[in-house]
Amino acid sequence: MKKILLLSLVLALYFPLGSFAQIASWDFTGQSMLATSTATTFDSGLTSAPILTRGSTAVASAGNNSFRTVGFQNNGISASNTDYFQVVINVPAGKKISLTNLNALFAGTATYYANTGVSSQYSYSLDGSNFILIGSPVNITSASVAPNASPTVDLSGVAALQNVQTGTITLRYYASGQTATGGWGFNSPASGRIGFSIGGSVTTAGTVDTTPPANSSGFPKTTSITSSTVNLVTNINEVGTTYFVLIPATGTAPTTSAQIRAGRDGNNVAAFKSGSINNAINTDVNTTIAGLNISTAYRIYVVSEDAAIPPNVQTTFATINFSTLGN
Repeated sequence: MKKILLLSLVLALYFPLGSFAQIASWDFTGQSMLATSTATTFDSGLTSAPILTRGSTAVASAGNNSFRTVGFQNNGISASNTDYFQVVINVPAGKKISLTNLNALFAGTATYYANTGVSSQYSYSLDGSNFILIGSPVNITSASVAPNASPTVDLSGVAALQNVQTGTITLRYYASGQTATGGWGFNSPASGRIGFSIGGSVTTAGTVDTTPPANSSGFPKTTSITSSTVNLVTNINEVGTTYFVLIPATGTAPTTSAQIRAGRDGNNVAAFKSGSINNAINTDVNTTIAGLNISTAYRIYVVSEDAAIPPNVQTTFATINFSTLGN
């Protein structure tokens, strides 16, 4: 029994959890000061090996068997930072990708990960522009630098990273340590040790949904108008989400679906009222918009999307004119 427990401990330290189902992995043995690093192994369902690149302020720095930089500094983590490592996964035609975890081994300047260690966090994007931070930052201390594995980052609960059938998945890694100049990055402490890996699967997608939802006849519409409220009723032909903005009739109308989804008017200013509605298939769903002014003309702009990943958004939006009642 002791031998089995010892073996389990060694495996847990040597092989990060979830490393056995990998989309791509990197062995950094022999690498130092490289601007990019191509995955050592990758899923046969991908059309090419993913490549690690760098943000503009995460330039390569020296470090044996590492993909490293002194650019992370100690100025905190933000999705808008330019000090990051990045990998883009292209979704092949006819395939779908689901991500389950991220594992890494880290090394760097001792003073950089001293005391409370290095704050580490990943983000993702499905359009290459808008990045969402994953979970909360994790501190990597002297107890969890190479050759020990850092904590596994679980992606299985990130819905946007499951069953992605088109486009790209972009992942970024950020860090913030104890000094402004210390080196930090992925590391392979011995030949064959995987310094960074992306867990998940690449499988056959079947039919890809590329069609936005359609409004049922007569929808969207307003009902039950009072001096201060109105009901907005929607009905679309598939499961999805409807977004709306309400502004005075004299306001600046939104010009794009993206503005409506973001709750903005045509000047990209927060609309007077905005929100979203969860739609079931071919079902009337209504929401009450309150806090309106008496005897006032308004317009509601409405657009819907389906539940595909990424969603298919209607190419045009609906406009509804109405006025609240007087006393």
